[in-house]
Amino acid sequence: MVRRRFVHTCIRQLLLLAGCVVLSAACASQASSKPGQHGLGATGPGGGLVWYARDGVYIEAATLPDAAGFDDAKRLASAWRGGGLTDWRSATKGELIMLSQYYKDSGGTASGRFWSGSYDGTHETRFVWFVDLTSETAYHNSAGGRQARHGVLAVRQWTQADANTRRTGTSGTAGPAGGVLVVSNAAAYLEISPLLGHAGWNDAVRLAAGYRGGGQADWRLPNREEMQQVYEQLAIKKLGGLGPDRYWTAERSAVGQAWFVDLADEKHYASGYGGLESLRPVRAVRGNLPK
Repeated sequence: MVRRRFVHTCIRQLLLLAGCVVLSAACASQASSKPGQHGLGATGPGGGLVWYARDGVYIEAATLPDAAGFDDAKRLASAWRGGGLTDWRSATKGELIMLSQYYKDSGGTASGRFWSGSYDGTHETRFVWFVDLTSETAYHNSAGGRQARHGVLAVRQWTQADANTRRTGTSGTAGPAGGVLVVSNAAAYLEISPLLGHAGWNDAVRLAAGYRGGGQADWRLPNREEMQQVYEQLAIKKLGGLGPDRYWTAERSAVGQAWFVDLADEKHYASGYGGLESLRPVRAVRGNLPK
């Protein structure tokens, strides 16, 4: 029995390693076949594959060499220093789905199951997500299953504003403080930050208010109307690199509840199971919606 378990474990590890190798090979193939600084499919500043490149907004992904459980995968992604850069992190569930779609659309191949950094509930009581890049499907493990060994990807996002960019009609382009413009006109604009992490609602409010992107101190958690514009102007148009994830808003719905918006379908939900302690992706905004 012990020998059989050992053999099964070895087989699982070999299959996972094969998936990682296929993804790494696909990354190398895409990067070498599409040269060009920061272009789609090129090698990014951190040595990863640039899988989102549009209007001055870029995301690259690096496949780490070892499989790991969920908590170790998050630590490994955050500790990755590809290109000497320190802003690597775990991908959200939505970003991994977008990455798998990139391979499908570009004719590349990718396989294997990879941990996201996304939760569905609290640290202790709910689920964590991994994505099968072959089927573009997300699955969640129970808290007890977070020790399953899946592949580890690190991602990073950056912006590189075009000197010719104008503020009118530039949804999805690099914003003035290093975020992504949601909407803008000659009088006002709304900019959304890169992912700041996953947190419960109270920590999300503090995380957004404490963000200093672009040296600016006016970042905050968005309200529901602003997140609706994020959905309409960015998410459904596949702009800004925002995945179909569920993001906190600044609005409370009831005692112990707050609203979040699902960028997969624009629906607004009260925080429900786990209440304010549910861990969800956090992005900050600055500016105002044009009138």
